[in-house]
Amino acid sequence: MHYRKKGSLLRKGIAAFLLFLMVSSSLAFAADTGEVTDNTEATATQETDKESSEGQESSQPAEASEEFEMVGTVEVETEDSESQEAVEDIIEDGSVMIFAQGEATSKTVTLYSKGKIKYESGRTHLFRVSCDGQELISYCIEPKKTYSGKAKHTAKPYNSALMTKALYYSYGSPGYSEKTEQYLEGISRKDCYMGDQGAYILCHIMLSYIYDGEKSSTDAFMGCSSATKKVVKNLLAAVKSWPDPPGRSEIGLSAATVDASWNEEKLVQETPEIKVGGTEGNSIDVPVPEGATLYKGELEAQSGTVNVAVGESFRITAPSTVQGSYESPAMAAAITDFQPYIIQPKGKQSQLFNLSTVNSISYSINWVDFGRVDLTKTSADPGITDGNTYYTLEGANYGLYSKATDKKYAELVTGEDGQAFANNIPYGEYYLKEIEPSRGYELDVATHDIKVAAPAQSETVLENPTAPDISTSATIAETGESSATEGGVLNISDTVKYSGVEPGMEYTIVGKLVDKSTGREVEGTESEVVFTPENSSGSLKMDYELDSEGLGGSTVVAFERLYQGNNLIAVHEDINNKAESVDITKPMDREPDTGDGMNLLILAFALAISGLAGLTVIMKKN
Repeated sequence: MHYRKKGSLLRKGIAAFLLFLMVSSSLAFAADTGEVTDNTEATATQETDKESSEGQESSQPAEASEEFEMVGTVEVETEDSESQEAVEDIIEDGSVMIFAQGEATSKTVTLYSKGKIKYESGRTHLFRVSCDGQELISYCIEPKKTYSGKAKHTAKPYNSALMTKALYYSYGSPGYSEKTEQYLEGISRKDCYMGDQGAYILCHIMLSYIYDGEKSSTDAFMGCSSATKKVVKNLLAAVKSWPDPPGRSEIGLSAATVDASWNEEKLVQETPEIKVGGTEGNSIDVPVPEGATLYKGELEAQSGTVNVAVGESFRITAPSTVQGSYESPAMAAAITDFQPYIIQPKGKQSQLFNLSTVNSISYSINWVDFGRVDLTKTSADPGITDGNTYYTLEGANYGLYSKATDKKYAELVTGEDGQAFANNIPYGEYYLKEIEPSRGYELDVATHDIKVAAPAQSETVLENPTAPDISTSATIAETGESSATEGGVLNISDTVKYSGVEPGMEYTIVGKLVDKSTGREVEGTESEVVFTPENSSGSLKMDYELDSEGLGGSTVVAFERLYQGNNLIAVHEDINNKAESVDITKPMDREPDTGDGMNLLILAFALAISGLAGLTVIMKKN
């Protein structure tokens, strides 16, 4: 009995020990998982322990800690907006569209807690995710579990339709300001659910409720009153009635790189139409390149940006001074990609957050190639023009024309060195033609072909100097005859015809008479006339006084020279030219010398008498 009593006591002791272990384990588990142990309100103190569950705490609201608490790091599979590539796709109208598309990569993000917040008999954390310099709001969706420590996890895209929609309208997401904020302002709720922090708590409860299958016994409602549960369920009903979030935001262009062409009629370079494609309602702000003009339908802009929506097109024009190439900055889509991501560490609470990206796309323009035309004018007869300031290479005006359309692109006016140039000429075939010559040169009526196919093209034009011409016609002033008998002073008039001179310029003709037999100037016969012609050709009179004594039997020839300033530009000195010659004849000869006239009469009378006497004798004999 004693033995048996001792055995009974031993068994009772063992049973008591096992019961103690079970109770201890149960209490420890309850403390670790956050299960509700009572509904009494706790004091509004700020908790900072890392490894704890959510859902049971005071109903009093508490401010979040300003200190960041590192909870862990997470690897995220997402679209990297920094490494976007252009991807071709065919849109509804059959045209090819280049869409902006990111490359799926893994990212390491850091999960933070800004401290715990309390509501009624529950609690949660202000979770944040830091990624690429952004601080993103994260929500715990399994409040009964503890959150992870400083371990790396992989976050993957989460595509539950209702969870995506609820997260879109939750605090910190685009839809919150669209719908939820106004909705919450119009309903009655406890003080702990007021303001931004209260909105965060209610969204946390709603997301956890959906994740748990919308069960009435869900862990999401731990620590919540029946009134709060009703608020959350009504909020979810409202979310379900609101429009679906945009989801994938696409933006694209019909061409990522375009080549501008030259419009010869308008003398501008222009791009083809560039169409914007993508998600309906999306758009981009297209910057206007410097010096260019952007057209969208009837809209015309020369600076700033122009908003172009999906389905619309734009084109750009620019003058020839805009050259090289242009690449636009990244043009962000108006609609943001909304993509939830989830962290599901084994045995720990799951986290849901939105790693939205803004898709952007750019385009580039290759402007038209332009060149320069250099022209050099030279004299075709330097023997006449060199050293003679009457001839100038300055002021010749040449037109540069398109060989295809005869449209004039530029005028090239030569300088003192005979050179001229035209910049910003589109590559192509042209010809040069003189519009107006420089002084002293003939108008060049030829066309000079030139092909612009390099940054600079040169052309040399040989020009013939205009040799002004003079001709003369000398006569006796009083008679208009080309001869006169020697004796006294003779007035000789020489008509000088000129051609090829520059109207409005002052000229001088210097003349003299030359003895043809000796080739020497007859002294005292110089003459000079200064004149300013109104036309390039005309005539004038040169007057000479000639003392003819001793010049009988000679011929005098008029010589003239034409000057412009000190420059001799025309000479007419032909010793054998009949037109400018005047003959001087001697008086009639007096042989035989038979005396005066009376003697001649007496002689003639005597001869007649003798003849008659002889005739009488002959008749008598017969």
